[in-house]
Amino acid sequence: MNRIGARAVPGDPAVATLTIALAVIAFFLAGFNVEAAACGTLPAEQQRQQDAEQLQRLRVLAMDMAKAADAIFVGSVTALQRPDRAAQQSGQVTLAVTETLKGPQAREQTLAWDDHFIYSCDPAAMFGNVGFRDGGVYIVYVKDDWVIRSDAADALRDSSLLGLSDEISLLAARGGE
Repeated sequence: MNRIGARAVPGDPAVATLTIALAVIAFFLAGFNVEAAACGTLPAEQQRQQDAEQLQRLRVLAMDMAKAADAIFVGSVTALQRPDRAAQQSGQVTLAVTETLKGPQAREQTLAWDDHFIYSCDPAAMFGNVGFRDGGVYIVYVKDDWVIRSDAADALRDSSLLGLSDEISLLAARGGE
């Protein structure tokens, strides 16, 4: 059967094959991009260098945010009301405080929050994320009774470049400021 002059229709195997072939060719012509490799697929030495640079950026971000924060503490979520974007209502979170790093000592904190989440291969881009889950343990930065940063302080943080104990030590060395 001669296909010259035949119209390509969606679902035609020839069209699918051609599309895939063109995508593969474009990928190879574009070359392997370092930005595309930013999620840990770099050669070991380049990954170590990138991680060291990211860790330095995270330390600077922690110190800058600590200066801006009125309070910093570690606590467990005991009550959680999620923000309602449709109703333009902020959420409210209550945490049992286990460690105060800056600000007044309190056994419990109830704070307003709005979820803010950036997912990125760049840990520094995600530093200002705010979000909570029932029963989760978090390090929380607060400004004007408002959560400006929350990050896991339990097993969910295990793969972080800036570990919780490192972040706490960094803040403690500077008196939380």
